[in-house]
Amino acid sequence: MQPLKGLVIGMGVLIVIGMSLLVYGLVREFGGEDDAPAATASDPASPPAATFGEIDVSLPAGCRIIEMQPAETRLFLRLEGAESCPGILVIDLASGSELGRINLRPAP
Repeated sequence: MQPLKGLVIGMGVLIVIGMSLLVYGLVREFGGEDDAPAATASDPASPPAATFGEIDVSLPAGCRIIEMQPAETRLFLRLEGAESCPGILVIDLASGSELGRINLRPAP
């Protein structure tokens, strides 16, 4: 009878420890302090966003932008409209210059 009583007490202690760790993990994940708080736009310590002025990008006649996707220092513009439209136009965000065009054509 003594070993059974010891086993029940030991398992009860393990359940209490496990529940405590679970609650600690949930509080840390959802309600606790972050390890590194993210800078917000209203945070005076965060550096202001760099301005780039005004950039003119020439699109071929009859083309329109249907999607834009930024990637590091580049902007990918997906165009459609006229037959002369390239599929994707790649723009350098720093200078506004056209880096290249990716022409999308149906397979023969």
